[in-house]
Amino acid sequence: FAVLDDEELGPRFRIAPAAKNVHHAYAGGLLEHTLGVFRLCRRMAAQYAELDRQTLLAGALFHDFGKIREFSGGLNNDYTGEGRLLGHLLLGVEMLGPFLVRSRLESGLQEHLKHLILSHHGELEFGAVRQPHTPEALALHCADNLDAKLAQCRGLFTGLEGDGPAWTPWQPTLGRPMYRPPRTPGGREGAPKERKTAKREECLSLLKA
Repeated sequence: FAVLDDEELGPRFRIAPAAKNVHHAYAGGLLEHTLGVFRLCRRMAAQYAELDRQTLLAGALFHDFGKIREFSGGLNNDYTGEGRLLGHLLLGVEMLGPFLVRSRLESGLQEHLKHLILSHHGELEFGAVRQPHTPEALALHCADNLDAKLAQCRGLFTGLEGDGPAWTPWQPTLGRPMYRPPRTPGGREGAPKERKTAKREECLSLLKA
């Protein structure tokens, strides 16, 4: 629905953080996290024929869109007033509303996309407005949860000395300390700088698609 071509929302989406301090909490983090979730959902759709590919990928692309308004960004990134009061799930549905109206999608498809956004946290205790009630909503929740948690592990392990086996301190957001295990030979796909460059290029291509 040309959301990413919007003169205001498009540029903000490219530079917004995905969190205050848990995962992808830096400029461009929202775009990077969105790409990770999008790629996982694309693979799920290829594996499981019962999933509606277009709806799932639309949900992946816009599941955290409300974070554009939930966080202030910048050096002093923090929650905005409306971010604290409403949260990014409701803000995201609100922001997409005018574009959905102009898209003229049938009402059932619009409701399903909104459900994906409102339920992607999985459980009410973790901020979901509704639990996932469709296969696509379940798939999106799993992809979002996996990408966020592995990003946390990546950040935690970066802070450890050396590159061998080691334990992190207790992590409240994960409810446990994490262990960096020994790696098998060839267990890393490319150098970190190469992976980061490739990921950024894919992010940009996603926005142009």
